[in-house]
Amino acid sequence: MAYREMIFDFDGTIADSFSSFLAVWNRIATECRFRVVAPEEIEFFRDKKSQDVVRALDIPLPKLPFVLQRVRKEFRRMMAEIPLVPGIKETLIGLQAQGIQLGLLTSNASENVQAFLKLNEVECFDLFSTSSGLWGKARRIEKMLRTYGLDRNQVLYIGDESRDIEAAHKAGVRVAAVTWGYNNAEALKRFSPDYLIERPEELLLLPEFV
Repeated sequence: MAYREMIFDFDGTIADSFSSFLAVWNRIATECRFRVVAPEEIEFFRDKKSQDVVRALDIPLPKLPFVLQRVRKEFRRMMAEIPLVPGIKETLIGLQAQGIQLGLLTSNASENVQAFLKLNEVECFDLFSTSSGLWGKARRIEKMLRTYGLDRNQVLYIGDESRDIEAAHKAGVRVAAVTWGYNNAEALKRFSPDYLIERPEELLLLPEFV
């Protein structure tokens, strides 16, 4: 049996947005007197879960919604500057040619995502879920399964963070973790993804499962 649907995370998985996110964060941190991330600290943070990153950056939880809103606004202005992950467009086209239905699940703002996809002429996605929440991805995966009538046994979720792996496990779907995004390979391995992907084209060669 092969996968019938693949659902992708957006930031760090489709959009090569990590460096842009870091620049936005440091600008906001400077203005708000939060902790700025130095270049030598990047791998330290890439090895951490999202919740641990929030704590390490000393972001007061009451201010977290404000910070997320600022990040989304900044990203909206920068969408033309953020590149696609190299090779991901060709991979998406190849998956679609194999008859796999493609979905997108993201906490980025819908208008940001749609602007990015239009700008990069990516027209492969038939299934969409966008939400402003930082956590709760498992519930959103489950809702997506219900909304589109998907068989969880034939779905693969693809993301770049440990929380993506945790969400997929909780929702009962298989998960491929990609190493080019926000978390590094070592951090991803600790959460036991079904696949660890180093290059987008590897998604075209996944073995069939029982």
